[in-house]
This record gives sequence, C-alpha cells and structure tokens, in this order.
Amino acid sequence: MYKILLTEKIHNVGIEYLKLKADVIVANDTKIDTLLAAIKGVDAIIIRSTKMYNEVIDASDKLRVIGRHGIGLDNIDVEYATRKKIAVINSPRANIISVAEHVIAQMMALSKKLFIAAKAMREGKTSIEGKSLPGLCQSLGLGGVELTNKTLGVAGFGKIGSLTAQKCMKAFDMQVLVYDPPVYNKFELPEGARWVETLDELLMKSDYITLNVPLLPSTRNLIGETQLKMMKSSAFLINSARGGIVDESALYRALKENWIAGAALDVFEQEPPRKDLPLFELDNIVITPHAAAMTEESLQRMAMEVSEGVLKMLDGEIPYNLVNKTVASCE
Repeated sequence: MYKILLTEKIHNVGIEYLKLKADVIVANDTKIDTLLAAIKGVDAIIIRSTKMYNEVIDASDKLRVIGRHGIGLDNIDVEYATRKKIAVINSPRANIISVAEHVIAQMMALSKKLFIAAKAMREGKTSIEGKSLPGLCQSLGLGGVELTNKTLGVAGFGKIGSLTAQKCMKAFDMQVLVYDPPVYNKFELPEGARWVETLDELLMKSDYITLNVPLLPSTRNLIGETQLKMMKSSAFLINSARGGIVDESALYRALKENWIAGAALDVFEQEPPRKDLPLFELDNIVITPHAAAMTEESLQRMAMEVSEGVLKMLDGEIPYNLVNKTVASCE
C-alpha cells in the first residue's frame, strides 16, 4: 500500500479511489510546520490552492508524486520538483465547464445589477407606496444592460477561455475578440471570433473582458491603472483566473472613480483576502471566494482526475496529466 497525504480534503469519490491502493492521511491544516511533520514516509501528496513548499519536498524521504487538485501550477515550483525527480500531476480538464459558467454568471450579475438590486430591496428602497416596482427600479438605476450583441474580450484562449467564448456566442450572439501570445495559441477560434494583435486593442474595444491567463512573472499586474483607463467607461472586467493578474489597488480606484462600470473577482492577490479589503466597500463589484470550480460535478471530476493520475504514476504508468514529462525518463 502506498501512503498519500492530502493537505486538505478532496471529494469523497477521490478519497475512496485512492484508498483502493493507499493509506490516505488528511493534514490538520496547510501550514508548513504541519506538512513538514507529516511528510515522512509519504509516496505522494495532493494539494489544492495552497503552496507546495520546497522545504516539504526537501524533508520528504519517499515522495515521488505531487498532485494538484486543479489546473493552475503557480503554487508549485515545478522546476524544483523536476530536479528532485518528483512528478507533478494536475487536473486540466475537470473544472472547465464550471469555471466558464461562473464567468458568464458574473457577467450576468454585473449586467443586471443583481446584487445591487437585491441590496436595495432588503434596505427598503423599493418598498414605497404609490410607486410601481418597475418605476422605482428605473429611478434607482437598477435596470442594467443586455449581453446580446455586446463584445466579449477574451485574454488567454485556453480551454476555459475557448469554452466561455463559444457559450457567449451561442447564447447571446456576442462578438468575440481574443488576445493570446502566439506561443499559447492552442485553440481554433469559433467562427465569427477574431484575434487582436495587442492586449491594448482588446481592452479598448470590449464591453466585457474575461481574464484566463496563468499567473506568471509576465502576467503579474497585467491589468493595472494604465490598462483600466484604456477600457470603456461602460465596460466590465472579470477575473476568475488567478489573483495577482489584476492590481487590486488600481482596480479599487477604477471602480470608486467610475473609470469602468464594474468588475467581478473570484480570485485575490492574497488568499484568503483580509477582512478590510477596500474592494469589499464597493457596490459595483461582484466578489466570490475562489468558487468558480466549486460545483459538485467539478469537485468530483477534479478529485478523480488527480487521484487517477497520481496512482498511475506510482504504479509506473505515464498519465496524460503528467506536467513535467521529463521525469518519466528518470523512472
């Protein structure tokens, strides 16, 4: 039997699958000291969005596989793991649908001012005798705008960006502009969508901008004051990719001073974000707690995808979701 450490619980279907071949241990928390104490004798570790510390790798005596419950790898030093001949497995297919749907839900919530309208009703602003609700809605500026025939700008055209674009074109007849450095262009554009040469062009021409890029040195603070000032004053920015891609202090100013109409964040520079984050004060932002992939279906798929990959790697097979392929030649 293998020994597998989970830094946090995953869906039970994945745990039960791992238990077919392994003793499964769930850490008390994700702090480095806790993981250092638990790593001895462990063949594989599965993490979620918290950091995979190099110190934990160094302290291990049997570690062969790091599993990432999710797509992004910014919390793992893959190069360091590779030097240590440790395989890195992720779950690149599991949460695509859920995240794309979440992005569209954020677009809808912003466009229709759903949270602002709900707050106004709870505060009694729409409970005035002698006034119709539609009239009050209009006078309070709660009506919103339509998505149909608007322009969606997709920055980063991987699996999630591609699916989001397809759904928006089919459901809302949206025009789609795509920016992605040529090195990353892996997906054919849907008919009717078109590439733009620069991020600046995407920002200036889009009514909605969804960010779907990984967090890299080149994408940190990709959207800052300069970029926000390029956007239409009626435009909305959506980030369900990674915190750190958007400069939160610049975004606060943009929303506070109405440079743009609104924004939606599912990810933050610091996670969990602090309670007094200035963005929390604003009404023209939709904020969710890194929840885009947290549907029942996605959680099951992520748990199984990473668990199957980890066990295959431990068994000497090469799973499709092995990130650092060169490790396979070291087996």
